[in-house]
Amino acid sequence: MRAVIVGAGVAGLAAAYRLARAGAGVIVLEASERIGGMVAPLEIAGKVIDGGAEAYARRLGVVDELCATLGLEIAAPTGGPHIRWSVTQSWPGADGVLGIPSGPNDPALTAALDGADLATALAEPGLSDEIGAGATTVGELVTARLGRAVTDRLVAPVTRTVYRMEPDRMLLAQFAPSLRGPGSLYAKVAAARGSRSAVAQPVGGLIRLVEALASDIRGNGGEIRLGARVAGIGRDATVTVGEDRLEADRVILACPAHSAVDLLGGLGITASAPATGTSVNTVLALESEPLAGAPVGSGVMLGQPIPGLAARALTHYSAKWPWSGGDVELIRLSYAPDANPATEQALADARLLLGCADLVLRDHALVRWSAVPKALPAAERVRLLDSLPANVKVAGAWVAGNGIEAAIASGLEAAA
Repeated sequence: MRAVIVGAGVAGLAAAYRLARAGAGVIVLEASERIGGMVAPLEIAGKVIDGGAEAYARRLGVVDELCATLGLEIAAPTGGPHIRWSVTQSWPGADGVLGIPSGPNDPALTAALDGADLATALAEPGLSDEIGAGATTVGELVTARLGRAVTDRLVAPVTRTVYRMEPDRMLLAQFAPSLRGPGSLYAKVAAARGSRSAVAQPVGGLIRLVEALASDIRGNGGEIRLGARVAGIGRDATVTVGEDRLEADRVILACPAHSAVDLLGGLGITASAPATGTSVNTVLALESEPLAGAPVGSGVMLGQPIPGLAARALTHYSAKWPWSGGDVELIRLSYAPDANPATEQALADARLLLGCADLVLRDHALVRWSAVPKALPAAERVRLLDSLPANVKVAGAWVAGNGIEAAIASGLEAAA
């Protein structure tokens, strides 16, 4: 079988990997001059880390399995995040799922709550199993079982930071299906949390996974072409790129949504590309001594806006991923899409969020992603997939949902 994959992001590379290992003749066509899509290297203070996505969810287990097959060592994040409520008030995040504690003994409850709010959360195991059984969103369920204060003070900071969504808009069926139905929420969170971390990365970052996939594809006879912009595809699975016309038995569109929609339009298939977002981060390399002991664990999420603070969140990258540590500490600050933070603003934000005034800058980088994919609504996704010819598949975050795991899973599925 001959297969052409359009796009060399993680979805396209995963599809090509599976097909090449199965013995197919594989050509990957990437319009840009590098592979990886939203996974990209960043060099700072002599170190190379992830400049884009830094970790994957472990809900499906497919990326863990992929890394094991490729011989990549997996690293779980070290430490947990803190939540900063004001300049002077902060507390540790819950050790659970989506900021939901996994039991009444979680220290985050007593740190974040008091009085009637704490009593409500601690009483959850004694509630009727039917309370919250009909909830459809994360916020509705947590509020019904644990009280609104837990939703606002522990859950919302996590969902806003990670998913840019309010808990009341996050459907349980999509984000936490195992928490649905009757029974204790603590018990369900503990079961979902299990004994392993919710996210992970290969030692060396997600960039190592991209490199390993590309090496495996080439090692199994596949070809990856850079600077290869596809002009059109045919219903007979022919692909036009430059002056070449490639014949294939299967075409997988793993390119950005707008490009895929244009190519599908040439087949008479109408689809809408979902809006994209913008991600803005500043990475600081700081002298190590003031940050010894990781004072905020793996990072900081905001509980509510703080006057004078421009950053939305902070990741203590070298504490979260110890392989990246050494003679400097690496800090990543996240900003609003329209932000253009100056270095001094980033340093001021870091001082506030870390609670440390004596920060010494060694290096810095501003990282802006202008086309972060968002997912099609479920109904539109079903209509699109049903309209495709048997020899044309689509993959990637815009059809599979946000996150590295979802994108990789969609690529593997398209290659099945």
